[in-house]
Amino acid sequence: MPGALNNGSTAEKPAVRAGPDFALVGAQRAGTSSLYQLIMKNTYFAPVTFRHKETYYFSGTGSRWDADNWCDHEVEPYLQMTAAARRLRNTTNLLVGDFSPTHLHCICCAASFRMINPHMKVLALLRDPVSRAISRFTELKRPHTERWSAHIELKNYTFVSYVEAELPPLRTCVATARRFQGRAVGPPGGVGVAPRGWGAGWDMGQWMEAQCYARNNVLGWSVYAPLLENYAAHFGWRQMKVLYTPDLLASPLATLRAVEDFLGAPRAKLPAAVTAAGDPLGGFFHTRECYHNTCLKKRHEVRPLTAAMGTDVAGGAITPEDAAAADDLVPGAATAAGAGAAGAVAAAAGGGGSSSSSSSSTPFGRAVAALRAFYAPHVQQLLDLADQGVIAQPPAAWRAAYGLAQRQPAG
Repeated sequence: MPGALNNGSTAEKPAVRAGPDFALVGAQRAGTSSLYQLIMKNTYFAPVTFRHKETYYFSGTGSRWDADNWCDHEVEPYLQMTAAARRLRNTTNLLVGDFSPTHLHCICCAASFRMINPHMKVLALLRDPVSRAISRFTELKRPHTERWSAHIELKNYTFVSYVEAELPPLRTCVATARRFQGRAVGPPGGVGVAPRGWGAGWDMGQWMEAQCYARNNVLGWSVYAPLLENYAAHFGWRQMKVLYTPDLLASPLATLRAVEDFLGAPRAKLPAAVTAAGDPLGGFFHTRECYHNTCLKKRHEVRPLTAAMGTDVAGGAITPEDAAAADDLVPGAATAAGAGAAGAVAAAAGGGGSSSSSSSSTPFGRAVAALRAFYAPHVQQLLDLADQGVIAQPPAAWRAAYGLAQRQPAG
């Protein structure tokens, strides 16, 4: 059983539990609100705030205009929040979690969490990188974000013009950072290589490269492997579990059971009708036009990308082929995406990633292909980690979508 809080008695007590028992650190726009609602169906779990999903305590909101040094935020109020969450339930049979999806791409957050609780377990939910970037951009174009600094920054951009403006400097940033790397860097956590992170083995160039991704929460936050390795450097792969959005959508009940088992919690007793149907989630939260915790959309109610985004946000027409390559929420889109994606990625990569080099007939399709070419090496890093057995295998469709061939066993 988890230890009880120290009440000041001089008698010997179980160790004081400081901070959360686990954290769902991201990725933002990968379905973390839906996963949070799913996890909360088990009364053994509670959020740090005991009222809301996110704290953003050490990461801020992910905006480049967050002025505070968040990782140096005063620790005691955070501990008081987690203690209050436990007292509210009046039980020690409870696991408290932080559900801020901005913590994955906060470079210093892994070190902060480890100082608070080195035994904390880490959950990460990953979505197709291009779909996640489109989702974040589309969210920031919605009226409910009008007062956000990021909305103001994107006000005059379409998705196409944003990719054309921001992808080249992101590539340049990464190339510059790699000039400062002091040693050859293979896939994160390669065979026989301990994972490295901020304050835990990264050299200056690796730190700089991570900053390139962390400073752009539309495009950069779709790069996962270096930030996962950062957490692994502080907690070890055994204390981490990587989940994928398609698996959550296809089998919410299996996802819930996997989380419960990983965290060491008893399985929630769900109504027989729910377990028989295999869908305790019931729908999606924060989906496209419906950005609120009380707004639940059934999968058949989610509008296709072409309708939800529109030409004014996309930057031009979205053909059925474009939608198939970018829409991971409408059933059938992901399957259809594989047919032409590999060729588009190869074309974009062959032209240095320029949006004009893709075989797509539309600006939107060329922007998607350029992003797939940029993300392909990072998806390969995830596949390498999975082949080493430290994370779960990414969805099979990602190989086709990013033009990555199945590697043949040596010998």
